[in-house]
Amino acid sequence: MYQQQVKHVPYLAKAVINLDETIKGYKAIVLPAGAEILQVSVEIKTPNTAGGKKATPLNIGLNEVEDFFIKDIDLSAEGTHTSAKITSMNEKSFVSVNTENSNAKIILRVLYFLKSEIMTEY
Repeated sequence: MYQQQVKHVPYLAKAVINLDETIKGYKAIVLPAGAEILQVSVEIKTPNTAGGKKATPLNIGLNEVEDFFIKDIDLSAEGTHTSAKITSMNEKSFVSVNTENSNAKIILRVLYFLKSEIMTEY
């Protein structure tokens, strides 16, 4: 018989964001200390249609690093973008949205686990 410790409660944080109502560096999702992030994804629901100044590409950051998870997302078309980075947080952290001059609507999702574990037997 084999035993193994496994994390057993996943958390999905979801934020629907109208980018014309945010500022650069907007802290969209708060993550508790000890969070182990498995996936960060951005779904562009409504592409950018703002006239005038061109929208800057969308970056999804972590704390002070503006493009930690995803960099240079084009907001002109619908689509989903997923980060390949997996990381653990030692302290409370923020997932931030960084762009300017956009009226796009996005959905930001963060899948993570906390420290809780159970022992399984195989």
